[in-house]
Amino acid sequence: MLNPRGQPTRSVAAMPAPRWFFRFMYDRESAAWDRRRDEPEQRELVARTAGELANVVAPPGPVADLGCGPGAHALALARRGYDVVGVDGSPRMVQVARTRAARDEVDVTFDVDDVSAPLRFVPA
Repeated sequence: MLNPRGQPTRSVAAMPAPRWFFRFMYDRESAAWDRRRDEPEQRELVARTAGELANVVAPPGPVADLGCGPGAHALALARRGYDVVGVDGSPRMVQVARTRAARDEVDVTFDVDDVSAPLRFVPA
């Protein structure tokens, strides 16, 4: 078969990347995501998001931050009095979040889990 330019076309089969690949890439970016917390735009977004949740759910929650990354939203919500669990598929992101929570003395639970599978606190 030829394309409009008269050149032969190639057939390429799409093959999804394995989950370990995404975890590896996301883990690699954990330091960059952690640095974003100091950017004014990021701080504003986190504060605005936490404020919006307060309009829907009153503290103490509970709140599950799925895909919590380095924990910025989970920490902001915990500071507002919510009972927060942060879950992420990246062990390094969760470690960054735990380190931040310990440093800031904020009570948040962070766990590594696959959010595409049933979570331990969700009835099956």
